[in-house]
Amino acid sequence: MGTKDTEVEYEGSSYRLVTEGEASILNAVSTQKSPVGGDKHPKNDRNHSSQTVFYNPIQQFNRDLSVLAIRVFAEDLIAIRQQKHGKRKQNVASSNKRKTRDRNDGDKRVSEERLPLKNQEDHLESENVPPGAGAINSNLKRKRDESDGNEAISDEQPPLKTQKHHSEPEAVPKDAGKAYTTETELPSKENDFSSSGNSQKTDPVSNSTVGVADPKHLENYSEETAEGTQEARPEVATPPKGPKSLATSINWIAQIRVLDALSATGLRALRYAKEIPEVTSVTANDISPKATSAITVNVRYNDLRSKINIITGNAIDQLHRNRGKYEVVDLDPYGTAAPFLDAAVQSLSDGGLLCVTCTDSGVFASTGYLEKCFSQYGGVGAKGGHSHEVGIRVILHTIATSAARYGLAIEPLLSLSIDFYVRIFVKIRRSPEEVKLLASKTMVLHNCDSGCGAWTKQFMARTKHKENKKGEPLIDFSLAQAPTAGPTCEHCGFKTHLAGPMWGGPTQNPYFIQKMLDILQTLSAETYGTIPRMEGMLTTARDETLLDPTPTPILNDKSADADVSSTSPHPLSRIPPDKVDHHPLFFLPSTLAGVIHCVAPSANAMRGAILGLGYRATRVHTKPGSIRTDAPWSVIWEIMREWVRQRRPLKEGAVRPGSAGWAIMQHDRSKSMLNQIKTELKEVAQSINETGELKVKLESLLWRLGNADSEKAAVEKTVPEDQSESECQQQKTKRPSENEVSPEKIQAMPPRLSELEVNFDERLGQESEDKKRLLRYQFNPRPNWGPMTRAKG
Repeated sequence: MGTKDTEVEYEGSSYRLVTEGEASILNAVSTQKSPVGGDKHPKNDRNHSSQTVFYNPIQQFNRDLSVLAIRVFAEDLIAIRQQKHGKRKQNVASSNKRKTRDRNDGDKRVSEERLPLKNQEDHLESENVPPGAGAINSNLKRKRDESDGNEAISDEQPPLKTQKHHSEPEAVPKDAGKAYTTETELPSKENDFSSSGNSQKTDPVSNSTVGVADPKHLENYSEETAEGTQEARPEVATPPKGPKSLATSINWIAQIRVLDALSATGLRALRYAKEIPEVTSVTANDISPKATSAITVNVRYNDLRSKINIITGNAIDQLHRNRGKYEVVDLDPYGTAAPFLDAAVQSLSDGGLLCVTCTDSGVFASTGYLEKCFSQYGGVGAKGGHSHEVGIRVILHTIATSAARYGLAIEPLLSLSIDFYVRIFVKIRRSPEEVKLLASKTMVLHNCDSGCGAWTKQFMARTKHKENKKGEPLIDFSLAQAPTAGPTCEHCGFKTHLAGPMWGGPTQNPYFIQKMLDILQTLSAETYGTIPRMEGMLTTARDETLLDPTPTPILNDKSADADVSSTSPHPLSRIPPDKVDHHPLFFLPSTLAGVIHCVAPSANAMRGAILGLGYRATRVHTKPGSIRTDAPWSVIWEIMREWVRQRRPLKEGAVRPGSAGWAIMQHDRSKSMLNQIKTELKEVAQSINETGELKVKLESLLWRLGNADSEKAAVEKTVPEDQSESECQQQKTKRPSENEVSPEKIQAMPPRLSELEVNFDERLGQESEDKKRLLRYQFNPRPNWGPMTRAKG
């Protein structure tokens, strides 16, 4: 896995040195037999050393991926802040020009201030003005200009939570003319911060020396000790505004503070501090004193004491005490992250990144513990091959609802199902407008888990784009029509079961993932041992989202259109927030073949058949051989029936009557005429009451049944003179344009199944990345792998 283990001596103790990435941890080991081993587990090494602090090398992929994702996010956030800063500077400059122009229009003092002082006094004497008034006016003029300049600079800082009322007089310090820097003392009410007279304090969040009494650093300040307690910081008078405010604004732009809430050995915190140059400070928190003691040793060994702050305390308390203070919060618990989500979304600054790991796949990715899944995540999982995809969406729904209570909206950047856990990267932004879209991006699932495996989605609300009287775009919200499916499956007749509620929007941001892939090419394979797997999984995740219609990307921030320097970095694009995912799940060809008891088609053959009919098809990172498509289930099952008819005929008696496969095969196109006549016979029996009319209808149906083959041949030969046979076939199978009808109506339109020409073209279904032989799916990285045992002590 790319780690290096050696025995070292440090500070008089013996450790096993584990190197991962650019960081190293010292892991004290004992030679006693592992309690996990013994006679009950003969495959395990009975004499392997038990770890005093939890470390799982299997999750190196998780940590490598997290370093890469946070690095891309940090670069993007700094680009967004720079463009905001540039636009604010332009607004301030234009405002100052307007003020100067208005002030100079008709102002006679402009010419007076340009005269020498003696000439001004002589001129004032001629107008009976007291001597010295010109100098006073000139000083007032200069002070007013300086005040405007300071106000413009301070406007570039982030807005404060509380501001002083304009009517209150502002106290001016005695040494108001003194220039304040980070190396000088700042005045307080007693002209001193503390009894010792030292003005420098260390911010536990940013881990930097605070020398300027900036209100955004002083508001609600608390200093955490190693035990997680708090100390109130003395009240400090605000120093006079000056040019240093600009430096404070620049520091705010480049400030990336990371919280590793459940740090264990501190390996994540060490790697973030060492490998991500944009990170300014890292807080490593753990409730175990033994863990934080090990983190302290590891921080000293890696020489990162100036960048990493260590706290022993409850993670939820730490998150609540620092609301809005972190740009990145990483939650990597042993089990579920649900208890931490509510506090985590509040601790993030606007536009911050939430990294979540959940290892309880048996809860969110199955129906075995549905009562526990609902109590923890507010939703129910699904049964079937797509269970892990449903689990990801259930967790995203939990994050979205937790954030929505505080006016926060989420944007999933990367959502992956890896080994025995899921890893999710979500951007949290303060946007009440986007929060309103949550109902339209929340759905439930009607899942035919006991029959053919088909599913139908049901959104909780609908949105429609409109324009107001002024022609401005707006979104209209309305209730969703229900139900979208009956109690039984329309394809096999078996009962369906509910799953959800779950997230119904996109789970990936392809622009964010592409940036990760670009940086991945520059990394060292010796430092990052999981590069092949990251490339394969990220490439698959980038291409797995199918949206109707394909959206036009929008910039991450409205201020991104500011006319700033062309050399400055540009923010990444994003999917429009009102987009929903109408094709949220996937299917497995092997599972479909098991329903009708036939040999399974290859993934390339299945994708080729779907693409040949004009639909889209792509892989999904969750399962090997998975296919996500915008083709309806009726078309998918028709393709499987054609596979049986063309390539793999069923053996006699392979499908038992009354099974789901038997019901599926009854819709074979060779029996389409018979099925249609059966349906018409039922309608005739219910609607006709006269014998003569019934006789006419029956004769008509019998004639159609006897001449079905000749009618079909006549239809196939009927080709317009101005069209070739291929053009005619394309016209038959052509789907309505996405610009003509909505995606919901496209899915509701039943295609003419008996007229579809299915061609299993494996070359068409082969993706371009297949030639690179990407490592898309990896299983069993080492013998006896898994989540390992919970850390002790």
